[in-house]
Amino acid sequence: MLKKLIVIIVLLAAAYIGGSYYVGLRAEQQLVALMNDARARAGDELAWEQVDIKRGVFTSTGSMVLVLKEIKLDSELPVQTRISYTIHHHLTWKHLAHFVWSITPDQALASKLTSFYPKTPSLTGDGALSWSGVATSSIAFPGIDNGRLNNGALTVAPLTGSLTAGQNRFEMKVGVADMTLTEAGSPERLQLKDLAYEARSDDVTSGSVSATLWLADALLIGEDGVAETLSGYRWHFDVNYQNDILNFDTQKTIASVTAMGNQATNVEVSFGIDGLHRSDLQALAELVDEVNGQWLDINERQQDLAQQLVMRMLAKGLAIEVPAIKADVKLAGEQAPFSGGMQGLSFNIQVTDPKLAIGRLSIALASLKVPEMFQGVVPEVEGFKLEMANVLTDGHVEFTVRKSLARFAQDGQIVRDVEVDMGLSGLTPEGLLELVDIAGDLYGDFSELSAEQHARLAQIMQDASRHGLVFAVPVFKGTADLGLGQTDSLLLEGLKLEVKLDDAETGAGKASFVIGNLAAAGKQMAGLPSLKNYRLAVVNEVVNGKADYRVDKSIEALDSSIVKLGPSEISIRLAGLSAVDLQRLSELAPAFEVGLDQAQTAEVAQIIRRAIASGFALSIPQLQLLIDDATINGRGEVSLTGLGQAPLASFDLSRLAQMQAELTVNGQSALIEPWVQQGLMMGLLSRDNQVAKGQYEFKDGQLLLNGMAVPAGEFMLMANLMVQQMLAQHLGQADGSQGNDAGAATRHRRSPNN
Repeated sequence: MLKKLIVIIVLLAAAYIGGSYYVGLRAEQQLVALMNDARARAGDELAWEQVDIKRGVFTSTGSMVLVLKEIKLDSELPVQTRISYTIHHHLTWKHLAHFVWSITPDQALASKLTSFYPKTPSLTGDGALSWSGVATSSIAFPGIDNGRLNNGALTVAPLTGSLTAGQNRFEMKVGVADMTLTEAGSPERLQLKDLAYEARSDDVTSGSVSATLWLADALLIGEDGVAETLSGYRWHFDVNYQNDILNFDTQKTIASVTAMGNQATNVEVSFGIDGLHRSDLQALAELVDEVNGQWLDINERQQDLAQQLVMRMLAKGLAIEVPAIKADVKLAGEQAPFSGGMQGLSFNIQVTDPKLAIGRLSIALASLKVPEMFQGVVPEVEGFKLEMANVLTDGHVEFTVRKSLARFAQDGQIVRDVEVDMGLSGLTPEGLLELVDIAGDLYGDFSELSAEQHARLAQIMQDASRHGLVFAVPVFKGTADLGLGQTDSLLLEGLKLEVKLDDAETGAGKASFVIGNLAAAGKQMAGLPSLKNYRLAVVNEVVNGKADYRVDKSIEALDSSIVKLGPSEISIRLAGLSAVDLQRLSELAPAFEVGLDQAQTAEVAQIIRRAIASGFALSIPQLQLLIDDATINGRGEVSLTGLGQAPLASFDLSRLAQMQAELTVNGQSALIEPWVQQGLMMGLLSRDNQVAKGQYEFKDGQLLLNGMAVPAGEFMLMANLMVQQMLAQHLGQADGSQGNDAGAATRHRRSPNN
C-alpha cells in the first residue's frame, strides 16, 4: 500500500513538473508567434531578434530587441527597444502562469529621455495567464519630476493601466492623473488633468478596433496671464475591417472650451468613411510615399495613377458621413449663446462607368445653421436630400433625380417644403451626354438652338423614341417666402410624357402626355393656371402606307385667367392621308405660320390631291366641354373624295365633300356667349328654351342647317358679309378708342366678335 502511494506521489510530481515546464514552453512559443505575426503585418517597418533565453522547470526568462525601421530620430537611427520577460509557470489553482515584463528604450531613443529621467525608464507590467487562455497584466511607467524641456519644466504623474489579451480579444487602458508644463521666468503654464486612453478589439484577426482618448480638464495660461480652459474632452474612433473593406468612424466632443473671451459648449465634431478597400489603401500609401508631399509637381504617370485609383475607389462605392460639426457658442460681449453648426451630412457615390456617367450619387444634410453675422454668405438649411442615379439597361439609360428641402433661408428670403422627383429614360448614354452638352452651351435656353443643334437634337430624340422615350415628374413642389408678406407656391404632380416611335419613315407610333395636378399661388405665379387630371394621347397607326391618326384629350378641371373648365374631353380622328404626306405636313407646320413659298404651295396642293383621291376623313367622335356653367356637347365628321384626274382648280365642294355634325350648348358662360350669338345670327344655331342646338349635314351639294335646306353658295356669301361687317365694326371701335386717349381711360365692353 505504501509503495503504491509513493508511486502515485512520484507520478503526480512528475506531472506537475512536466506540466509546469510545458506551460513555460508554450508561453514562449506563443510570444514568438505573436512577434512573428506583428512583423508579417508591418512588413519592412518592424524587425525583432531573440537575444537571450533561459528556460527552467518553474521559471523562464528571456529578452529580445525590437526595431521600428521607419521611425527615425534626429540621429537618423531607428527607434529601438529591449523587451525582457520572466514567466513563473509552476501550476497553481489560481492561474496557469504568472509573468512580469518590461520594455526599455535602447540606444538613440534612450538618449532622448535623459532630460527627463536620471536613468532610462521602462514600461513594466505584472500579470497572469488564466486557465482559459486569457492574459491580464498591469501597466506602469514612471512619472517625470521637473524634467528639462527647452526653457521650461515638465512634470508628469506616473502612468498606470491594465492590459487584457486572449480569445481573439484585446483591451488596454492607461491613464495619467496630472501633467504640467511650465515656462521658466514666465506665467505661461499648461496643465492637464486625468488624461486617459483606452483601446479595445473583440476580433483581433479582422483588424477591427475601437479607441477613446479622455481629458477631464486642461488649463493654458499665456504670457498675459489670461487663462484658456477646456473640460470634458473625448475623442473616440472605431475601425472595422471585414472582407478587405475598411470602415472608419470618429467623434470628438468637448463639454466646454473658453478662449479670447469666447465660450463654446456642447462641441461635437464627428466624421466617418466607409468602403475603403485594403488594396486601394496600399496603392494610395505607395503613391503618397512616391510623391513625398510634392503634389503640385507630380508627373503625368502619377496623375494617371491617382485618377485610376480614385475611379477604382468610386466604382466600388464610397460613403462619407459627417454626423455633426456643431457647438453652442457665446461670443465675447454677447448675453446668450448661439446654437449652430452642421448636422447629418452624408455623401455616397458609386461610379461604375465614368466615361458614360453611369452610377449613383446621394447627398443629405439634416441642418446647417450659422450666426446671424454670417447668414449673408452662408444660408440656413434644413432637411436637404439629393439622390441621382443613372442606370444602364439594354444599352439605354434610366436617369432619375430626387430632391427634397425642408427649409432654405438667406437674406430674409425663405424657400421651404421643396420636393422634386424627375426621371428620364430611353436615351443612349452618348445621347444623354450630348443633350447635356447642348443644354450647357445654350445655358438651358433651347429657343436659341442653331440649325445644326436643332438637327442633332431631333436625331437624339428620334433615336430615343425608337426605344421608348419617357420623361416623368411624379412631383415638383415648393414654397417661397420672399419677404414683405409675399408668398409663392407651386405644385405639379403626375406629369408624364411617353413617346414610342415604331417607324421613323412613316411616323407610326404613339405618344401620351399626362398632368395629374397643377396648382400655383402668389404674385410670381399669377400667370399659371390650375388644372387637374389632364390627359393627351396621340396614336398614329400606319396600314398599307395610310395613316390612322387619333387624338384623345381630357381634363377634369382647369382654371385660368382666360377660361374655367370642368370635366371635358375631345376625340379627333384623321384618315385618308398617306403616312409620308402626314409626316411632311408636320414638317411644314412652322412654314404655315409665316406663309408658304411657291414650291411649298405646290407641294401642299399635291398632298391635298392625294388625300382626296384616297378618301380623306376628319371626325370628332366626341366633344364635351364644361365652360363656367355652360355645357357643350357635339360630334362631327367631314370627308372628301372623288377628285379623280380633274385639275385641282376645278375643286367642287358640292361634289367632293360630305359632312354631318351636331352641337348643343346648355347654360351660360361669358366666354362662349358671343360665339353663341353669332351662331344664332348666322342660323348655325337655334334656341330651344335655354339650349342652343345645331344640326348640320352636307351631302350631294345640299346643306341642311337644323333640318332646313339652305343654298350652300348663298349661305357662304351671307356668312362672308356678316364677318366683314363685324370686322368693320371692330375696326371702327378701335379707331374711336384711339381718338379718346386725351380723356379718362375708357373700358370697352367685350363685343361678340372679340
